[in-house]
Amino acid sequence: MLIIHPLTIIYILLALIFNRFNGILFLYIFGLIHELSHVFVAKIFKIRTKEIIMYPTGFNAKIEDIYLLHPIKQLLILISGPASYFISLLLIKLLFEVNLISSYGLRLAQEYNMMILLFNIIPIYPLDGGKIIDILLAHFFNELQCRVIRIILSFILVLLLLFVINTLGDALIIGFILIGFISQIVNFKKDYLLFLIKKRFSKENYKDKINKKLTIFRFRNNYYFDKTKFFNQNEIIDKIYQREKDT
Repeated sequence: MLIIHPLTIIYILLALIFNRFNGILFLYIFGLIHELSHVFVAKIFKIRTKEIIMYPTGFNAKIEDIYLLHPIKQLLILISGPASYFISLLLIKLLFEVNLISSYGLRLAQEYNMMILLFNIIPIYPLDGGKIIDILLAHFFNELQCRVIRIILSFILVLLLLFVINTLGDALIIGFILIGFISQIVNFKKDYLLFLIKKRFSKENYKDKINKKLTIFRFRNNYYFDKTKFFNQNEIIDKIYQREKDT
């Protein structure tokens, strides 16, 4: 299901008023190809897409519980988005060859296609680049540590991006990134608890890991021994969940 954010309508109207609709059209065409690439690969793994939201800055596909999949499956789904750059590049060349876009349109389309690629590989969560970094971090740090590290990394990069604002479009894009970053902080505890619940009922099989602390690693079947009792993964999750609820 496609959902159009109210601000998107306003953005399109402003683009029409200021004669920038051609660029916005390319943004949405290539952005949709990008998201549909995610959806297509997720479909191969029989993962449902809840909805696709159309924002002023592009599209966002809500893929069901992608973070609980095996990391290889996640990486394939995530990489498919940036890889769609080449699909869009072929489409641009085809449009030019059949005279549907001019030389100026060709350059404009190529610029927007490259912009979408570069934007999505920025290592800020929840952009594709940030999610890929997060998957790599999850192999070395427990889930709580990963979530703290990705917030710190996102904060540093958002600050750096604030220094490159040159246009209203730049400000809008960075604004949406900033909203996503703030959302991470506001919903930190709720999202972590939700992860624990879904991890408890996940059917993915991982290698066993005996932890030195009462903690959970995303891509492991976790155990913990405290010298008096042996805890399996579900018991660890129950204890962490209760501890987080009480604090």
